[in-house]
Amino acid sequence: MGLCSKMKTLIFTLMIMIAVSCGETGGDAPGIATDANCGGAVVGGACWYFVADNESCTTACASHGGYNEATNTYAGTGGSNANCDSVFDALGVGGGTSQDPGLCNTGYGCHFDVGLAQRYRCVNPATTENASISGLQRACACNE
Repeated sequence: MGLCSKMKTLIFTLMIMIAVSCGETGGDAPGIATDANCGGAVVGGACWYFVADNESCTTACASHGGYNEATNTYAGTGGSNANCDSVFDALGVGGGTSQDPGLCNTGYGCHFDVGLAQRYRCVNPATTENASISGLQRACACNE
């Protein structure tokens, strides 16, 4: 993981720590998902959805407060296979443990291959908001 990715992960973690600590004294912190403000599954401080086949996070999150960068930083390129599995477990998606398939066509990040019934986490190229392809279902973090 490069210095820039490590810094992004550190900053994201610090933001969550600050927001959560603020939420403990003054209610729910803005931007931190809770069961009350999330229609999906709350994992790692974000609200996650298992989106339809060939659907981008941009499209899926349009009705859920917009795209959340945790798609990349928590379960995508800047995250880990374990985080991707945590999201899939919370969403009730099977398929074993997440694997890096190597070079992907585009930045799908944490996704499920429908044909192979397998979890994957693409890290090359980097996870993007609007990647989609037939046969794949993505795990997307949205703002609500």
